[in-house]
Amino acid sequence: MRLNSHPIIWVMKMKKTAALIISSMLVLSSLFVMLDMTAEGKDIAPIPLFSGAGSGTVADPYQITDVDELQEMNLDLNAHYILMNDIDASLTSGWNSDKGFEPIANLTGYFNGTLDGMDFIIHDLTVNRSSQDYAGLFGYLNQSAVISNLGLENVNITGAGFVGGLAGWSDGTIMDSHSAGNVTGGVDSGGFTGASTGPITNCYSTGTLTGTGDSVGGFVGYNAAPITNTYSTVNVTTIGITAGGFAGSNSHTATNCYSTGNVIGTSEVGGFAGLINGGTTINCYSTGNVDGTVKAGGFAGWINAGTAKSSYSTGTVAGIIYVGGFNGITDAGGTITNCYSTGNVIGTSDYIGGFIGNNWQGTISNCHSTGSATTPWHALGGFTGGNEAPSIITDSYATGNAIITGAGWEVGGFSGQNHGSIERCYSLGDATTAGGGIAGGFVGNNYNIITDCFALGNADASSDRVGGFAGYNSDGDTITSCYSIGTASGGIPGGFVGENGVGSTISISHWDITTSGTGSGVNINSGVADVTGHTTIAMKQIATYPGWDFATVWGIVEDNTYAFLTTIDPIVINEQITQIGMATEDIGYSTDFNSTAQPIPFYNKLESWAMNTDADWLSISPLSGVVSGTPVNAEVGTFWVNVTATDNLGSEGHFNYTLVVENTDLTITTTDVLTTNIEALYEVDYSSTDDPSTSWSIITDAPFLGIDLTTGILSGTPSNAQAGTYNVEVTVDDGNGGTDTQAFTLTVDLISDHDGDGIDDSIDDDDDWDGWDDAIEIAGGFDPLDNNSVPTDEDSDGIADFMDPDFLTVTEYNNQTIWVNVPEYHNSTIWINNTVPEFHNSTVWNNETIPEYYNSTIWQNQTVPEYHNSTIWNNSTADSETVSETPAWAWGAVIAAVVMGVLAIIGFTRGGSGGKPEVAEESKEPGEPKLES
Repeated sequence: MRLNSHPIIWVMKMKKTAALIISSMLVLSSLFVMLDMTAEGKDIAPIPLFSGAGSGTVADPYQITDVDELQEMNLDLNAHYILMNDIDASLTSGWNSDKGFEPIANLTGYFNGTLDGMDFIIHDLTVNRSSQDYAGLFGYLNQSAVISNLGLENVNITGAGFVGGLAGWSDGTIMDSHSAGNVTGGVDSGGFTGASTGPITNCYSTGTLTGTGDSVGGFVGYNAAPITNTYSTVNVTTIGITAGGFAGSNSHTATNCYSTGNVIGTSEVGGFAGLINGGTTINCYSTGNVDGTVKAGGFAGWINAGTAKSSYSTGTVAGIIYVGGFNGITDAGGTITNCYSTGNVIGTSDYIGGFIGNNWQGTISNCHSTGSATTPWHALGGFTGGNEAPSIITDSYATGNAIITGAGWEVGGFSGQNHGSIERCYSLGDATTAGGGIAGGFVGNNYNIITDCFALGNADASSDRVGGFAGYNSDGDTITSCYSIGTASGGIPGGFVGENGVGSTISISHWDITTSGTGSGVNINSGVADVTGHTTIAMKQIATYPGWDFATVWGIVEDNTYAFLTTIDPIVINEQITQIGMATEDIGYSTDFNSTAQPIPFYNKLESWAMNTDADWLSISPLSGVVSGTPVNAEVGTFWVNVTATDNLGSEGHFNYTLVVENTDLTITTTDVLTTNIEALYEVDYSSTDDPSTSWSIITDAPFLGIDLTTGILSGTPSNAQAGTYNVEVTVDDGNGGTDTQAFTLTVDLISDHDGDGIDDSIDDDDDWDGWDDAIEIAGGFDPLDNNSVPTDEDSDGIADFMDPDFLTVTEYNNQTIWVNVPEYHNSTIWINNTVPEFHNSTVWNNETIPEYYNSTIWQNQTVPEYHNSTIWNNSTADSETVSETPAWAWGAVIAAVVMGVLAIIGFTRGGSGGKPEVAEESKEPGEPKLES
């Protein structure tokens, strides 16, 4: 039997073979590890979600530098991002089979992070997804999302619903951003955001909006969150309902906002908002023209349980029914206060008014309109087409004419018809109907209550009831303490009322028989008519109006004016098309306020202006109403301003607004000084665009440098040992979030130059630049480095007194000569019987040889290698290229594996080629055959 065939030997060989295989694998795997680690010089890292710089945290946001990285925001919707430069997105027009950029986030994945645009611009972004909701740069911003300092220009955004230039839907916070371009979308689409339930501040939109559905706006389609200091210049066209130059539908608060774009739509169309649905507008305005069908207004198409306050509109308005210069219709308790309109109104059917088409169920106070109103049909008024019960209008007036161009009826200088209550109001315009009837200088047809009102315009109805104040005071209704002065002409004219119906009452009222041309106050009277005619002279005397309240309601300038209403306050307005609530640091702020104090015929009313504010840098002109001032860095922030206009009759008007002063870009204006010398004072006085309201700091490895935190003076004196180069970063902080940093390298040269004349002290004969040779100063005991320590020269001959033979007096004292043998110092090398070496040109000093230091390689008897050009380093030769080192553990693993492999090979070789067996020979019984070797 052969040894190789023995089972025990076979098992042993198998073990050795396995050991060899394992060792070989260890060697190979170690080599692979080594190769992998040295190939790139680093471990292989996992593939990041974002290809650019940054880690996506608040402290280290992802840095977006191109449109591809912008698109990668979809890979991590919870991260924080920042733009590093302007982004050219023009290539997106051909992306995704011409669908363009894929909006960041959507309804199934919200964006929860932040994006700071750093005031950079994204140009030419295209999103072309007509069948997809939530279209824009962002599809859906969640509540935690914050977008700031971002600009979008020349965008082309198309989507199905919830479409906006910046965001289709936003629950997040957006500030200091804008969008410019073309947007097309269906329901809830806007030039900036489609729908918003998160706050928006200091933003704007420009361009065009094409609506294919309901609720679209130049800035936002649907809003349910505060919007402040924001505007839109977008022109809006839609085939749907509810469209506005600023908002399609507003259900929250808009403050200090405006729109200038034209709006074309169907129902619920407004220059500012199509629908104010429970929302509020404060200090807002619109200037665009409006073209709609039902519920069209220069400012709002429909105010439903909402509020408009201290706002105005100036555009022309056209529509069919419920059309007004400011508002189409007010419903469900809507409120309008301190507002006005100036645009003309053109209607083609019912309820057309210079200010509002129909006050259905609302309250209007201290408002006015100046534009004319026309329609071929009926219910037309200079202020309102209709005022329905239980609506109320108080302290308001209209100056425009109301003209029915067709066969319509019920036209009035203030209201076409009144079913509610009108108190303390007046009209100046004429009321005319061409082919119908019922016209009045103040109201065409009164169905309820009118108190303390007057009309100065004329009334003309070709074939029906017409009166200087009312065409018809319907059955059971009342007119109290009112007057008129205009003419009444037509079918059934009356100086005051054409017809006073059954059960109706006219109380303590008057008309001017001189100006009206008629002595009959009521043409047809079926009720009670306490109305009296007077001459013009009498109408201007207080005695003519017994029972009237001249203490709180009425006023008169005896013999000069008709009675006027003191309850109507001036409306303080600002006609400039600008954001009056915005100012910028270091830039002059000015806004010219005007007042709409009620006009009183034949009387010049004067106004004075005052202001109350916490902005002490603001002032107001008491005569012109100009508010002005220049805020500095310390005024960056938010202020409240209250402007008041007071007329000479005691009426006051107020305008309250919030003024935000924005920070400017903070910039260091000082040029860095890059070099200095050892033992010389280095000093640079830094300044910035915000001086003096700034603080300064530095980061540097120069131990001798410091900076004054208040003045910005950077200074220090490097010692001889501090020659070299240093990194310096100077930072200024304005305390309002603005910072600027300048970084530079400061080189300290190895020369000593105490006097700063650019000559090293070692070769400078006058180190302190005082005009005296250093050797002379040393000889006389003076400090050669102190320009205040100098010899005297009484005779000004340039020779120090202590060594000037002309200056010294030779005196004989006790027959001895004092001060003799004075050497000629400058021309002699003899000084106190010693030989003075030629110091600067000699290598001899104290009997020692001085090496020529700067030109010698000798330094303390050591040879200095030329380090940068030498391959010698720690007695080793360094390669010329940088090589990544393999960690020690990897080399250890390789060596161990090799050793194990070698040992295994040796063992295998010895066991398989006749070597000594590794096991003892088995014992045998007598007579048993001996195993073959």
